[in-house]
Amino acid sequence: MLTRRKRNLALTLNCHYLCIMTKSKRHEIILAQIEATTKRGLKSKSAARTILISEGIYTEKGNLKKEFGGRGARKSTAKQAA
Repeated sequence: MLTRRKRNLALTLNCHYLCIMTKSKRHEIILAQIEATTKRGLKSKSAARTILISEGIYTEKGNLKKEFGGRGARKSTAKQAA
């Protein structure tokens, strides 16, 4: 499995390739990558957790990050008014 740094480097190197292809081809590649990641994540709870941590949604301790509504996230005013 790629670490975040290696994945970002791979994306940077592929940027030129992605920039010269058509939008539909780019979308096909992205959807294929999403599908592959989803298949890996559905194998087990630990695989799903590993993906969520590597994508930056959960912390290493397994807590939801603040940006995604975890501890310390600000409550929206719309929810408070309701």
